[in-house]
Amino acid sequence: MLVIPYLLGNLISYKESGNLLKSLISRYILGLFTSLSLFWILCVPMTLLKITFSTLIVSYSILLIILCTISILLCFKRNPPQDLSLKQNKIPFRNTEKVFFIIFSVFAIIQLYFATFYESTVWSYDDYDYIVRSLDTITSNHMHLTNIITGNEIRLIYKRALTSWEIYIAYISKLSGFHVTTIAHTIFPPFFLVVAYSVYYYIADQLFHKREDKLIFLCVLSCTIIFGLYSPYALSFRLLVALWQGKAILSAIVIPFLIFFLPNLYMNAKKVRSAAYLSIISAAACSLTMMGSGMTIAVYFIMLIVISLYKRRVVGLPYFFSGCIVPILHILLYLTMR
Repeated sequence: MLVIPYLLGNLISYKESGNLLKSLISRYILGLFTSLSLFWILCVPMTLLKITFSTLIVSYSILLIILCTISILLCFKRNPPQDLSLKQNKIPFRNTEKVFFIIFSVFAIIQLYFATFYESTVWSYDDYDYIVRSLDTITSNHMHLTNIITGNEIRLIYKRALTSWEIYIAYISKLSGFHVTTIAHTIFPPFFLVVAYSVYYYIADQLFHKREDKLIFLCVLSCTIIFGLYSPYALSFRLLVALWQGKAILSAIVIPFLIFFLPNLYMNAKKVRSAAYLSIISAAACSLTMMGSGMTIAVYFIMLIVISLYKRRVVGLPYFFSGCIVPILHILLYLTMR
C-alpha cells in the first residue's frame, strides 16, 4: 500500500518530460490507481471464468513483483540516488505559514484519530454485504458465487462481478494476515484519508502559487469537511465515516484528482502516454464501483466543455475519447451480461 504505488508511479512516469507528473504526490496517486486498475483487469476475467481466488492472488502478486523490479532497475539505470529519493526542495516556513500548518495539522490529527478508533453507527448497513463478501472470498476461495445471507451458491451478480474492490480488500487481508474487518475499518480509513488530503494538496497546488495560500485552502477545506452536512450523500460522510468503501474512494479521491488533472492535460499534453494516464484513472474508477464508469464519463465531458469555453476552441478531444473508452466498454459489458 505504501511502497508499491510509489514504484509503479515512478515506472509509468519514467522519462516523463512534461509537468503532468512532476510532483511526488501526482506520481504516487497515479501509481496507486495503477495498482487498483491492474488488479481489476485480472480480477474481472477470472471472476467471469470462475477461476479461484488463490490463482488471482498468485497472478497479481507475480505481476507486481515484475513491475516493481523493472521500476527499481530503471531508476538505478538512470540516476540511482535521485529517482528513488523522497527528498524535495525545502523552503523554510515563514511565521504565518507555521500558524496555518499547525492549524491544519490539528484538524488532520483529529480526523485521523476518529478514522482509526471510531466506527459509524448509522448508515452502515453496507457492511452486511461488502465485508461478508470479502470474507467469503477468502473462506470459499471463489469470487461472487455465494449468497451472503443463506450461504448457497448463486449465479454471478454482474453489478458486483464487474468490479473488484471487495476482492481487493480480501487480497490485502490474505497477504497481510489481518482480518477483513480490521483492514476495512481500521487500516484503510486513515490510510486513504492521508491519500485524500494528498489529493487536496495537489488541488491546492494547481489553484495557488504561494504556499501560504495552499495551507489556508487546506485549513478551510478540512474545517468545512469536519462540520459538513452528514448525510449518506455528502462528501463529509464518505470521507470521514465510510472511506473504506469503493464509492467513497471514488468520490473523495479519484474524481477530485481527475477534475484537476484534466485541465493541464487537455490544454498542453500531446503524448500517447497522456492518454494512457487517463485509461489508468478510468480503470481505477471502474474497479471501485459500477457508478465509477458514469461519473468519469461525466467528468471528462464537463471538463471538455469548460476548458473549450475557456480556450474559445475545442481542445482535448482525443483525450476525452481515450479516457471514455474504458468506462464505455465497462457499461456495455454490464448492459450485455446482466
